[in-house]
Amino acid sequence: MKTAALLDDWIAERTEEEVTKKFGIGPGDVRRMTDQAEWLLYSMAEVGRIFNKKKVRALTRLTTQVQYGVKEELLELISLRGVGRVRGRALHQRGFKTLRDLQKANPNDLARIPTIGSALAVKIKEQVGVPVDVREVEGQAALGDFG
Repeated sequence: MKTAALLDDWIAERTEEEVTKKFGIGPGDVRRMTDQAEWLLYSMAEVGRIFNKKKVRALTRLTTQVQYGVKEELLELISLRGVGRVRGRALHQRGFKTLRDLQKANPNDLARIPTIGSALAVKIKEQVGVPVDVREVEGQAALGDFG
């Protein structure tokens, strides 16, 4: 029961500090438990591919939630390189909830989000299929700008 409660808190995006205090364990224990749960969920999904294909998608999503410690609403955002639970939540809180939202986003608006910055804003835009000239993003300088 303790492990299940811990995993529930983890995918509810409680911080590692909150989880360790609540359950009286160390950060390494949280990592071990999430790694084990991730492996078990992955294994269940693989078995599900043989016996119950209907459950595979849900198990795969839950595996990713446990791996990253995120609610289901962030799964699309954390599929981007450089975006994990903290940056995904920051994007979501500012109205960027889907990859489509990020396609439409002004890169300068993304760059102003704490923990994102201009370099990652450019990389995010590229990952969603919208190339951005690095010089268009405030605070980002190109090598040619230095003469």
